[in-house]
Amino acid sequence: MLGCEVLRGRFALPTFSSVSNHPKENAMNGHPEMTALLKTFPLLEDKLDYWPEDVVADSVVRDAYCGASSGEKRMIEFLLSVWDPGTDWAKLGFANFNLAQAIGVLGGSGANVRAITAWIERPYWP
Repeated sequence: MLGCEVLRGRFALPTFSSVSNHPKENAMNGHPEMTALLKTFPLLEDKLDYWPEDVVADSVVRDAYCGASSGEKRMIEFLLSVWDPGTDWAKLGFANFNLAQAIGVLGGSGANVRAITAWIERPYWP
């Protein structure tokens, strides 16, 4: 996995006019289903306000990931795997989601594990 300095420098793309620097505007522009899924993870409530329509162009996920704890990173990796299960996120500077690793970090219970379990029981992709 690439370090966050490399991740920020190598993959920082130009800001498009549709992506505002104002958090409330970005939240309105976010992907509604993914933002709803994101809100089921209490561990991320202080990290991400919304899930962007373009995860690569909008730096909000990248910035949250670079400043995240190991548990927060596992949850972001989970969301990335739901967002686009066919992408090798490691090539973009993230790690690919690993369920066993996530459970090892989060423990076998708790609201974040229940959120993953709920998605497994009723999976959907945006």
